[in-house]
Amino acid sequence: MGGIVVTAWGGPAPSGLDTSLQALKGDGAIVTTASGHWAAGPFIIISLDPITGQFVATGEDTFTGTFTGQSSFVVKGTLYSDGSASGFSDETITASAPDGTSGTIMQAHQPFYLDPNGNFTEVSPITGGTGDWAGSRGLLHYKGFLDPLGGSPNQGGEYQGTWIRPPQK
Repeated sequence: MGGIVVTAWGGPAPSGLDTSLQALKGDGAIVTTASGHWAAGPFIIISLDPITGQFVATGEDTFTGTFTGQSSFVVKGTLYSDGSASGFSDETITASAPDGTSGTIMQAHQPFYLDPNGNFTEVSPITGGTGDWAGSRGLLHYKGFLDPLGGSPNQGGEYQGTWIRPPQK
């Protein structure tokens, strides 16, 4: 099911996207417009080079909405002198959905950007799943607020995108 591109935050669909999604539905695929909120949990810095700003960290988030559950992630990136950061992360969400299904969603090599004011954006391809969600694909977009070094309260934000699953057996 590769090759489907979804624009961020409700922009116009690329030519043929609606037709592609209809074709997937015709094959029994479950196409869901995913949305909800995430709240940042623990963020643990594994390594940080004070000269280059290169870092590795792990963390957890709590999800509500289409996915209700927890995630864990590993992030590798660069922390810049102005307080911004960029890099990539791998994340696994273990959750349940409103339709009663559950499993894990894997998102790999997601590029992220954190501006100096804590505004966070990330584009996350869904690369697989387990349990009821085996074979999942799609794309999620995240935006929100993070303060990974300062520990401010109320860190988190919103997610939305397209989640595609094989038909239930």
